[in-house]
Amino acid sequence: MSLLSGKRAIVTGSGRGLGRAYAIALAREGAQVVVNGTTPELVHAVAAEITAEGGKAIACPWSISTFDGAEQLVQAAVDAFGGVDILVNNAGVIAERMMFNMTDAEFRGPMDVDYYGTFACSRHAARDMKTRGWGRIINTGDGSAQHGALGGTNVAAAKGGIHAMTYTWAIELARYGITVNCVIPGAYTRMHDPLYKKAVELAEQRGDTDAPSFDEMVAAAAKPEEITPFLVYLASDEADWVTGQVFSMHRDEIALWSHPVEKSHFAGTGALTLDDMRANARRAFEQAIEPVGRQQPWSGH
Repeated sequence: MSLLSGKRAIVTGSGRGLGRAYAIALAREGAQVVVNGTTPELVHAVAAEITAEGGKAIACPWSISTFDGAEQLVQAAVDAFGGVDILVNNAGVIAERMMFNMTDAEFRGPMDVDYYGTFACSRHAARDMKTRGWGRIINTGDGSAQHGALGGTNVAAAKGGIHAMTYTWAIELARYGITVNCVIPGAYTRMHDPLYKKAVELAEQRGDTDAPSFDEMVAAAAKPEEITPFLVYLASDEADWVTGQVFSMHRDEIALWSHPVEKSHFAGTGALTLDDMRANARRAFEQAIEPVGRQQPWSGH
């Protein structure tokens, strides 16, 4: 028997890229899959591909960035397969811009699709999952939410909210047998093109002749299908021991990220005053300050 036999899964944003790879991988392990996205021909093509391999899939080509759209998606899974056991919140958009140049629409894109879409789909799916006392919600995060990213105000804000919802939902849904985890995928998709092209541009401006070209970065990066095994594992019965965690997934490495913890403090004998701050703040915190931004060079992950 396959690992996910009898399970019903929804994968948002699964018309191409990572979502497509997730949907196909889940189906190959026996899950019945709801394929979702906003480009109908792509969504139908993925559902047809799964069906051609002997799996079961339906296509639901609409946006999940509204409460009603998310409810309609979950209802489609209930109508077609009898319920939803696995929800992969993968849908996302990107629009890089320095915060002082970012438009309202550019900021709201990830907030509507990534952040709100994750909430809305999870809200409706959890109501179905809790009736059976079993479920898997897998959210999608981003390293920018952990350490910031140049030009990434919108995505960092949206993904930071998703990380926080992951922690909160793990607490709220544990009693119902529902685990909630978050993955930061390390694989190339078309959404990386602006990032890679900007890296090449900056390297050229610095005169860095050793920096990889765009094609070299694409060739070195993991392909979406290469990072699916851990996500499939998280969706299975065997992963009942883990919830409320953020993982990064690479071709050759899975990493667990720490939760924010108190790192350093100073205390007084009573209410702290401005004089206390001037006398103690730098001494107490300067050596413990976290570095800002990604510190390591591009590695090909």
